[in-house]
Amino acid sequence: PKHVKAHNNLALALVELGRLEEAASHFRTSIEIEPKAEIYSDLGFIMARLGNSTEAFADYERALELDPECPSAHFNLAVTYVQAGKLDAAELHYRKALPGRPTAETHNGLGYVLARQDQAEAAASEFREAIKVDPKFTPAYNNLAETLVKQGKLEEAE
Repeated sequence: PKHVKAHNNLALALVELGRLEEAASHFRTSIEIEPKAEIYSDLGFIMARLGNSTEAFADYERALELDPECPSAHFNLAVTYVQAGKLDAAELHYRKALPGRPTAETHNGLGYVLARQDQAEAAASEFREAIKVDPKFTPAYNNLAETLVKQGKLEEAE
């Protein structure tokens, strides 16, 4: 009952099964035993999926209090800020997430924000980086093509 990793692993398995309330309970137990930034970030992700953005933001902030560089907390905050329409905050957190989480998803997310901020060249660069990191990451190809079309680069978009 006091094994942090067991509660955390069970929570992750429950997430995979779609049992989010139960997963949240095990993440909370894990945090009670030993507060860790990554677990707060995971709990925030669950709270966001359950529609509780206030608690999600609080969990992400607590994660960053424990570890100001926590890549997953920055990434999850960025996603939550995008959903809230706060693109400047989203950009800041995607950029903070990149050093520790240089994934296709992070580059694509940053590119998405930059595209919505009318920074087409910078957005295209991030989409290309996402493709370089993971050539099978389809959303980056779609976003790159959309950005190129808006720039009038139709042949390249094709």
